[in-house]
Amino acid sequence: MASPSLHFVACNYPALGHTRPQLGLITRLIQNHSDLLITIFVYSPYVPSTRKELQALLPNLSRVRLIGVGPFSDNAGRGFESLFPAYVSLQELIPASYKEIVAGGSLTCTATGNVFDYASVPIPTIILSDLATPFAGQGIKAITPDVKLLVSWMGTTSFFIHRFGPDELGGYGSLEEKATAALVKDNLDEKSFMEVAFKFESNFKGNPLINAEDLAMFDYEIFPQDVDNASYTPVYINAAKQTNGWADGVAICSTGDFEPKARQVLQDWYEGTHGKRAFFVGPYTAPRDLSKSLDFNGDASMLLPFLESHPKQSVWLISFGTLFYPSRHPSQIETVLRTLLKTGTPFIMSVAASMYTPLPDDILREAKDRGLGLFADFLPQTAVLAHPSTGVFVSHAGVNSMFESIEANVLNVFWPMTCDQPIHAAHMTLKLDASYELIQVRTGTGAQPPKRGDIVEGTDEAIAQEIAGIVEDLKGPVGERKRRNLAAVRSQLLADLAKGGDADAEVQKLINFGTPV
Repeated sequence: MASPSLHFVACNYPALGHTRPQLGLITRLIQNHSDLLITIFVYSPYVPSTRKELQALLPNLSRVRLIGVGPFSDNAGRGFESLFPAYVSLQELIPASYKEIVAGGSLTCTATGNVFDYASVPIPTIILSDLATPFAGQGIKAITPDVKLLVSWMGTTSFFIHRFGPDELGGYGSLEEKATAALVKDNLDEKSFMEVAFKFESNFKGNPLINAEDLAMFDYEIFPQDVDNASYTPVYINAAKQTNGWADGVAICSTGDFEPKARQVLQDWYEGTHGKRAFFVGPYTAPRDLSKSLDFNGDASMLLPFLESHPKQSVWLISFGTLFYPSRHPSQIETVLRTLLKTGTPFIMSVAASMYTPLPDDILREAKDRGLGLFADFLPQTAVLAHPSTGVFVSHAGVNSMFESIEANVLNVFWPMTCDQPIHAAHMTLKLDASYELIQVRTGTGAQPPKRGDIVEGTDEAIAQEIAGIVEDLKGPVGERKRRNLAAVRSQLLADLAKGGDADAEVQKLINFGTPV
């Protein structure tokens, strides 16, 4: 291609929940500007999978440069242990490579060996830095102070405020300052810092949760499962340095119409008080042609015949992704599956995340013998959701899963674990009345009475009753109402994402923000 007139850089973190929203935005940026080049820094082992994801969205990659940094390995995993080296290494690897861009030198992708010359490429004007690459963003800012650093936020507006907003908005933006002050006051060992910080974060008093969309939740409902919630505290504290410190703004993968109150709150606080910019660019969207999907493996080859053998909207898709799964309480998912079998409800389940708690043989056997269940390690999720036979999606309420199901017009049955997921589930279920949320599966702190009412019994019997109740609900007026509400949410989302829509206009505003005057 001829020399571009505009150049943006993206700092990628390879967890799919982070990668896909960022690639979705990159695709729309390229589509909205005919002379824009985007360089993406990717931890080298994940270059092949990132390229595959991107090519599904943008077949012509002539204006995208994937630069693998760090040592290459063809054994890239998606679990926390596999991703941790990327989190640590990217903070230094990216700024070191960025220096070569600024100097007009060349960069070699350590995954492919491809060499990219930057002699005739303009200095970047926008940096899209992931939540998990905060010090890479800081390093880039130190090299080129005038570059505009935007946080590439892979969550909703409400959760952005929850994590980084001030106390009065229910946010944890001052968590580091509070923990530091407590260490000094009580003369605590520095090794206790994150422990002290998490105590502030989890100091629940049973009060209503302060949140931008006025969701009916108690504070402890933000931790609905007894997972290792404390492990995320360091990530968010470091991210806050970037978000509230050296960043010039944020690109959020949600729309103003999806969260109108949160949008106004964010504009008043982040833009009005801090003088930063917020772009509500909308969620990731993906191809949905099941017959052309390349993600089949094992029993997934039977996916299309299985779906086409069942009636419209009858099949339940069960997928928790690769990082979140109720592994501490395997009887819960077993109860869900046994209840679906008992009610004659067909289902498809991704079992990639269940590697540490394999499903019982009798469930696998009965599902296969009766033609009611199909299991596979990985599934082309968006394509399965798009099939007319798929009617329900049981997920952890991750942002990608939530928006993919909305786009496909498939009702969610949410099983949130941690992070942004409880807010997503409450927003869709309580605010929009366009989904279900499982309550009887809650454990630990989250098993206290929810603000919406009801009691968490937490037994397998209670879980079975809850699932059976949803199966019946879907046949009557409650199911009809929720599907009708979901259709309205979908219609608004598609309008926002369409050319000339609200989210499309936000993408153009971002481009204008990075265009030299």
